[in-house]
Amino acid sequence: MNAAEAAAATNVGPWRFFIDENVSSEPVETDPARQCAALIYTTSTTGAPKGVMLLHRNMLFIAAMSSTLRRVTLRDLVYAVLPITHIYGLASVCLGSLYAGATLRLASRFAPDTVRRALAEENVSIFQGVPAMHAKLVEPVQTSGTPWCAPALRFAYSGGSPLDAALKARVEGLYKVPLHNGYGMMENRPTISQTMLDAPRDDCSAGDPIPGIELRFVALDGVDVATGEVGELWVRGPNVMLSGTTVMKCRRGRRLRQMAGSKQATLCVRRRTVRCISSRAARN
Repeated sequence: MNAAEAAAATNVGPWRFFIDENVSSEPVETDPARQCAALIYTTSTTGAPKGVMLLHRNMLFIAAMSSTLRRVTLRDLVYAVLPITHIYGLASVCLGSLYAGATLRLASRFAPDTVRRALAEENVSIFQGVPAMHAKLVEPVQTSGTPWCAPALRFAYSGGSPLDAALKARVEGLYKVPLHNGYGMMENRPTISQTMLDAPRDDCSAGDPIPGIELRFVALDGVDVATGEVGELWVRGPNVMLSGTTVMKCRRGRRLRQMAGSKQATLCVRRRTVRCISSRAARN
């Protein structure tokens, strides 16, 4: 394509603009840590999308925490196939890896054969995905003898939906490393708990609360429930989204509250059992 053809291809025709003098600037926090860095949409618990305002503080906290808990280093190569438009791919995979200076191997979409080749030939050391991705990798190897080789893989993680015990066992048998698990949501940027590198779980527990946050399971009257009982999950910490107008948009089953004497929003999720994290988390 020559210069004339390129100019013709990008010609959008006549255009104009005007300035609306009645529009006021959006308020901005003076503290950079409390400025909204990203507005990411989630279907929450009802299927009705809502925007979640994530602070620079939220992002940096989870980037540092994800990097630290995975012990990411400059030598790691992270296969990034989870969408960066989703909080799991953006925070845990992308920012958590870049924070430590690791290399990101970006993939536009999930293709099992492509992932298997990358694990075998490109020295991928970290792979994070949703359970369905791990299932797609394991199935052809165990049913039709598809070759498998992942010599550099040292950390595998599952998140985004519940992990089945049978799938976990199959994945660990193939990967030859523990399949770690975690729990979180968009409003918590996104991590609340995860299994620890030095303490992998034999069950499908989502592990312990990450360092730096407070977590409680309470009844509707705000009193802590006993281990094994159903209650609300309350989370407070630097990972929680910006409070404000977004609080009013939270639907039934998930809402934000302000803890007494605190400017930091507290996320409350209704009807989560104490066992969905771990007995240790419940006691905390």
